[in-house]
Amino acid sequence: MVIRFNGRRMLRPVLLILFLVPAAAVFARDDPADLYLWETRHGAARIYLAGSIHILDEAFYPLPGPMIDAADQADYLVLEADVANIDPQVINTLILNTGMYLDGSTLADHIPPKTWKRAVETAAENGLTEEQVMYMKPWLLGITLAAMSEALAGYDSALGMELYFSGEYPDLEILELEGTVRQLEFFSGLSGKDQLLLLESALDDSIDRKQMIIDILDAWKRGDDAAMNSLLDLSAGTSRSLNRRMITDRNRGIAERILELTGDSESVFLVLVGAAHFVGEQSLPTLLEESGLELQRIRSDGSCSPGDP
Repeated sequence: MVIRFNGRRMLRPVLLILFLVPAAAVFARDDPADLYLWETRHGAARIYLAGSIHILDEAFYPLPGPMIDAADQADYLVLEADVANIDPQVINTLILNTGMYLDGSTLADHIPPKTWKRAVETAAENGLTEEQVMYMKPWLLGITLAAMSEALAGYDSALGMELYFSGEYPDLEILELEGTVRQLEFFSGLSGKDQLLLLESALDDSIDRKQMIIDILDAWKRGDDAAMNSLLDLSAGTSRSLNRRMITDRNRGIAERILELTGDSESVFLVLVGAAHFVGEQSLPTLLEESGLELQRIRSDGSCSPGDP
């Protein structure tokens, strides 16, 4: 058996797909709206916490002014994973060892026949042959198909906010909250049942994904957390409970890492985390406030959201 793949080329959209919010929008508006941007202090450190959009199109830009202002002030850019500087050899090896069946079995041996049939059909629709997907584990095929469907709709991880800021501000030192290896290990560590849920969600053709992501973007622009939360649940389809766990289970570790990175510093940090981490009962802002930080939500005109301290 010979398995060939370009790990770096595949990995970038794969890692970003989980919390993508594509776009085709202009941010100019008459009335100020809440942004997915918060400011806080941790000791002498100043933190700008932004709900990022990982996969975009060119029409999305320019970003709201307060986000650019935050980047202009920053000393560090803090990302979930620095996908622009991935070692291809390390990633190829990791994907091979954690995302592929190497025991002689195939995906068809591990999932229901109907799911396998639909997976092959969907893969073909996205330009992948049966031979290319037959040794993938469910989690890898699920997030690969999800990423490819968004790419075919015109959205590109190279235009996402993480790569935008790292490209526009090359002098900022990049720090990681999780890192590429840890994110892949999270997926590969899912149970067989959860991996199947992830794949079935990617195969769910009852969801109008293009319209869904337009609606999610609109909620992002308006700072509408309730709408964002509801839309993320709908977009997850059959893997709704899994999607929530994949977000909330990671939020605590991300919050702890933010505190660790900023605790003994006098610097300014721009922290980018997927927007889905900012809604729900165990959202990232909620956890940071529970740790003792006071967060101020920034509006599109640069003011603080009413009700914030």
